[in-house]
Amino acid sequence: MSKPSITIGISVYDRINDSKVAALLAKTVLAAYFEVKVVVAACKPDTKRELENIEYIDFVLEPNIPKETPLEFNIHSNLGAARTFSSFLKCGNYAQKNQTDYYCFGNAGSWLLGPDGIIELTSKLNKGNKLAACRVAREGRKYLVEDHFFLVNLKISKDQQIFNGKFYDRFFNPIFFYDNGIHSLLENWINLKTEPGQVIIYSDLTDCKNHFGDPVNSFVPFSLDLKKNFIHSNPLDLPDEILTLRIKYIETCEMLNEYQKTNLINLLNKETSGKLVRSQVKKIGSMYYIGNNMKKGLFYVVIRSKIIWLLLSELSRILTYLGLKFPIIHYFGKKMEKIISRYRDSYKKINFEKIQ
Repeated sequence: MSKPSITIGISVYDRINDSKVAALLAKTVLAAYFEVKVVVAACKPDTKRELENIEYIDFVLEPNIPKETPLEFNIHSNLGAARTFSSFLKCGNYAQKNQTDYYCFGNAGSWLLGPDGIIELTSKLNKGNKLAACRVAREGRKYLVEDHFFLVNLKISKDQQIFNGKFYDRFFNPIFFYDNGIHSLLENWINLKTEPGQVIIYSDLTDCKNHFGDPVNSFVPFSLDLKKNFIHSNPLDLPDEILTLRIKYIETCEMLNEYQKTNLINLLNKETSGKLVRSQVKKIGSMYYIGNNMKKGLFYVVIRSKIIWLLLSELSRILTYLGLKFPIIHYFGKKMEKIISRYRDSYKKINFEKIQ
């Protein structure tokens, strides 16, 4: 009996080594259970050249995004999210045209540590005759559709044009996209391309842990789902801690041989200026996390973000008063606001008297 086929789509801007890690992990951990193809959507020309002719990447695509857009389209202010969504569509089109059974999308930091989650979810999609499976995060009363480990059952969509849509149409430019980014675009895709009852929400992240071993309230900088062997990480905010945990999970991944582990660790070391803090790593069962005494660094992350956010907010008010519009200022202000929200719970739990 032949194995089912799956295409892994990876969107990458400039985290080239991260995308190589994601590709090699997918090829390795799924090989015994699926016929695997890895397709990368490179969001800038230099990235495309770097990723071509790599043995474990089957094809390199380019998102279809114009360099400049008219001001009446709010999409111009969030081209990063637009590139990610275009990557989702381009990789999905590739998978559909090549008659793949399943399609799984993520970005350079979306890694598979084992096959369990993909096996479980593709089985549920198949048995329930469902079109898509995704996970969400909750922000107050709002739910955000995650762009990591987003699965589509192409066995029931062979004749449907589910990955087609014009850049300037409502399909690509929904209300609330400006602030909600890729999450709004994927929600829009679900609403327009699926029927009621065709989507599985398989996680609301309550089963995920962050880099401190706490329940997550954000997709980044680190979320781990041990049951499904899904890990997503971004070393931008806490490079030392995230690099250390990334390498720890590669070192302990039973699906990799020693040569593969060495190769992946070398790639990770090249990607960041972070330094290992192995002495701070703790363990509960099979979960590794950073101990509480490293939370002191969180204070500086949050305070720095608050200062930048306040400055940008006031600058935005002044410019608005003068009748001037600079959407990029609002965009970065919202980015800082998200960082503050991301670390809010962990920040409140810090006992600074013990760690000074």
